[in-house]
Amino acid sequence: MEQPLFNLMDVHLFRMTLFKWLDVVGIVLWVGAIGFRLLVFRPSVKALRDPEAKRRLQKEEADYTEPVLKGLLFYLLVIHFLTWVHEAEMMSGKPLSAIIPVLPIVLTKTHYGSIWMVKLFLLLFLLLLVQIRIKARDPILLGVGIFLCLTGGLVGHPFTHKAQQGAVFTDWIHFTSVSIWIGGLLPLRRLARKAASWMAPAGLALFLRILIGTFSKRAILAVALIIASGGYNVILFLDRHWIFDFNYGQVLSIKLLLAAATIGMGVEPLLCSSLASEYSKFRAIAGVRSGAAFLSVYYDRGRPRDGDAPSGRAAHADGAAPAVGAVVPAKAG
Repeated sequence: MEQPLFNLMDVHLFRMTLFKWLDVVGIVLWVGAIGFRLLVFRPSVKALRDPEAKRRLQKEEADYTEPVLKGLLFYLLVIHFLTWVHEAEMMSGKPLSAIIPVLPIVLTKTHYGSIWMVKLFLLLFLLLLVQIRIKARDPILLGVGIFLCLTGGLVGHPFTHKAQQGAVFTDWIHFTSVSIWIGGLLPLRRLARKAASWMAPAGLALFLRILIGTFSKRAILAVALIIASGGYNVILFLDRHWIFDFNYGQVLSIKLLLAAATIGMGVEPLLCSSLASEYSKFRAIAGVRSGAAFLSVYYDRGRPRDGDAPSGRAAHADGAAPAVGAVVPAKAG
């Protein structure tokens, strides 16, 4: 085994992975919420004939989606700035108390900084747009949210690969599909639970059949895209090597087991007649997939990038050579 799995048990790598995982979770929940509204809820509620039921369901959905869209944007902004600070610490090799001079250099002299600024603009634009009530607001929110999914691949492992164009695109498809599928589970579960508290049994059965059927069609498409894009990236990244030879492959094998369990828990209820069986899986699915995401970003999105630094050579104050891709402010004079 060329790269033992314990190589990943590093404090700095763990912190970087944690920040990026928190960012991934926020994006998944945000895109999932607006995606569920447009792709699942609205087509489902149109099929109902009872105007009072429609009104109450629309209120229940809005009571979840609107606070989530606003609150998660503030959350993502906080994580975004924390990631910037930690990235500067990682690139420079300096302690947290000494990286203030490095922060502007990371933004202005590195590829990471360029993508960071683009993502900041997207988050601020979404924060502004979410406050406005116009007819085209929600489709624009979903479109910008999907574009937000692209930023992770532009600074992660896909961008460093020699076939970066294909890897970045398939990573974008992969992340967007995960967001639509997994992010949509929470509003689906909540809406079904709320509807069950006041709808008549006959109306509830009809609505849930339509709602879960609509969601399942989107989920099946998302899972197919996840498998296709993930399979392409596995072939690309492993490059004919044995899966256990590298940390990427080792973590990937764990992720594949968790993803298979997640897909299995999503398919099994479709074969059962009991709606209760469907609901009982939601919490487990979200938890398992979150664990899979956490493990996958160790190498998929948490991997340090080589060569992402300003040109020129520099040394640390203690005379030690900087790490590959390190950022150190140039000395005056």
